[in-house]
Amino acid sequence: MDFEPSPQHHPFLYWHPQNTHQYLANYREYSFQSPLQVHETLPSSPVKANGSPSTVSIPEPVIRNGSKKRRACNECKQQKLKCDLSTLADQHPRNTCSRCKRLGLECRIDRSFRRERKRKRSDELEKEVDSLKKELSRQSTSAHATDDVTPSIHATASSDTSSMNPIRLLTGKSGMFSTGLPTRTSSVTTPNLGSLEVITRPFPESPRIVRDSDVPGYFARASRFLDDFHLSADDIDELFALYFMYYHPFLPVLDPTTSPGQYYHASPLLFWAIISVASRRYDNDPNLLSKLARSVTNLTWRTLQYVPHSKHVVQSLMLFCTWPFPTSSNTTDVSYMWMGTMMQIAVQLGLHRPLNPDNFTKCRVRFTELEIADRLRTWAGCNIVAQSVSVGSGLAAPVQYDWSLVSGSCSDSLAMILDRDLDLHLRTEMFRDNVSRAIASCVSDPVGLVPTHERLSLYKVFSKELEEIESIGSEVSDINRFYISAARLHLQSFALFDEPSSDSYINRILSLYYMAASLIQQTLDADRASSSMIRCCPFFVYQTFVSASFIVLKVLKNNYFSSFIDIQSGRTLFHASITAIRRMSLECNDLPARLGDVLGYLWSDATPNLVSRPGKGGLQLQIRSRMSMSVVYDSLWRWREQVREQLSTDHLGIEHEHENLGVYRGPARSPLYPGFGAV
Repeated sequence: MDFEPSPQHHPFLYWHPQNTHQYLANYREYSFQSPLQVHETLPSSPVKANGSPSTVSIPEPVIRNGSKKRRACNECKQQKLKCDLSTLADQHPRNTCSRCKRLGLECRIDRSFRRERKRKRSDELEKEVDSLKKELSRQSTSAHATDDVTPSIHATASSDTSSMNPIRLLTGKSGMFSTGLPTRTSSVTTPNLGSLEVITRPFPESPRIVRDSDVPGYFARASRFLDDFHLSADDIDELFALYFMYYHPFLPVLDPTTSPGQYYHASPLLFWAIISVASRRYDNDPNLLSKLARSVTNLTWRTLQYVPHSKHVVQSLMLFCTWPFPTSSNTTDVSYMWMGTMMQIAVQLGLHRPLNPDNFTKCRVRFTELEIADRLRTWAGCNIVAQSVSVGSGLAAPVQYDWSLVSGSCSDSLAMILDRDLDLHLRTEMFRDNVSRAIASCVSDPVGLVPTHERLSLYKVFSKELEEIESIGSEVSDINRFYISAARLHLQSFALFDEPSSDSYINRILSLYYMAASLIQQTLDADRASSSMIRCCPFFVYQTFVSASFIVLKVLKNNYFSSFIDIQSGRTLFHASITAIRRMSLECNDLPARLGDVLGYLWSDATPNLVSRPGKGGLQLQIRSRMSMSVVYDSLWRWREQVREQLSTDHLGIEHEHENLGVYRGPARSPLYPGFGAV
């Protein structure tokens, strides 16, 4: 029966050498002996003439049952893997284990080796980074004191300020995006700022955000790099000014007072997202968007690979879904996919519970009122973008309108109150979600639509609800007025699914036509007033505008309903809508450019009954699964079928002609739309 040794005789835990210096000197030589064995051997160890201990033959260590103790190399110990070095050494002399030989690693056995914990190493690296940042802050502060007594620095700063163009008066070194740091020309600060600011490759997102007050010198104006692309500091300031001037009012979720350097330090992905949106209409470099498209898209995919994510990744996806990169086909658009990812990350981060961040972290977290308001604003923006992208695609929306958005404003916290414009936009998107769920959620119908007689009562209820939302704000901006009109168009578009024999069918179709015409005219008027409604509009604004144009086209092409309306004014408005859609285009052959051409082709084509069939029931749709956007997909489907028939006829005629000539030149192509199937 085994017994536990007393503390003073325990060979591993309680042994202390009597001659510490001699033990440490011979520690490496007796690397495979237990401490007790070394203690017993030291007094009788032979000594050379020069006083150093002689080399002795060390037998393999023996464990309690008499067998030899296995040895493991450093690499196998670090990974906690089985090492066969001892087994191979018994068979034939060998200095490398199988794993190290296979992986090309250095196979060593060090007595002093200890496994390194990865978490401990991460903590050490984080402490090292913090110390470097503090040192940088200290040097930056001392550099400020040096600059105050250097006249040449002041001359340089004043000359830079005087050379700015008008838009840089808003974004220059003393503007809204400035950090108050002049351009460094001294030899003290240039190496430090250059080594930290010039980053040649993106790095994964970090949930830890460094405050502006922590590192004041880090947020100085600087050029940025993304892969092989370079953007100067002046261009960055100008692009940020363009974004917050023309794009931010459509989705006011970001902070305009935050500098570009702060955005870059918080999240490179969010920084490049803002740059990408602003570059859509950048006159100084019209090709900037196409240069950024591939690199920023790759940066987004790389960032999504690393978890956990931060709130800034959610905000980046919001911008990408609202203003996606140009594409020529709906099948290659990733907006709906990124929108779902955005909602999942937001919920995982606990943005839907802005007052309870402790429920989604491992440590105690306390946010300020400003941070809570920012989280609430981000969560509201997520639901707005998710609903808008879903309605524009004709698909279900993975939204979550919970307490924080519906009843949070009634709480005692002032941070739970949204901005008026953002709150009105949120209410209209909640209305569109209620309409979709109530009308297109019937499990007994193949396409999910409730029966026509049930929809008639729902139309009245939702119309009254929308009037209440519209009456909330006495002064509504043009953008929010468009959102309300889009919500009304979404509701009335379901009249195209009604039975022609139902009550008031004619009135509902005419109301739909006039609503679509009103939305088009309202958008044109708003663009004439601000010149940014069409050029800088989000993608879901374009989708709603296209839907209204197809509704006007479909009603004008019907011989029954066209007798109730003014065809001449309708034609003029329709052609104006085609011009506006083409102005929304960012590059050749993208979706707005192609849809503008398709609308023009459908209007001028002489084929009877191409868009609408004759009679009162000629507006019935064959594509009925895309909710309010079904009218767009139905018209495109009819257009594709007509083009296919034309291509088939032309192909047969050309093939017959070539057979007579003894030549075959392959299938014919449409001279107008060679890739029509991709729209």
